[in-house]
Amino acid sequence: MRTTVTLSDNLYEEAKVAAARQGTSVGSVIEHALASYLSRTSEVEGLELPELPVAQGSIRAGINIDDGSELAELLDEGRPFDALR
Repeated sequence: MRTTVTLSDNLYEEAKVAAARQGTSVGSVIEHALASYLSRTSEVEGLELPELPVAQGSIRAGINIDDGSELAELLDEGRPFDALR
């Protein structure tokens, strides 16, 4: 199949050099590179991810962990005032 693609000048020059070293065409270098990329991509997509741990226990619903002051209040909760100095 014939198609047109846009490549950066540097990438095209590198492909041209690789083709000259291999004694092949730029199109063959690009085709091989694309096939290699697609092969690696499909291998990664087929991998199963491990089950992620789920925290249990002392986590409270409604606590905004992005709010430092809210976290500090939670950590200090139930401690005597003098202990907080």
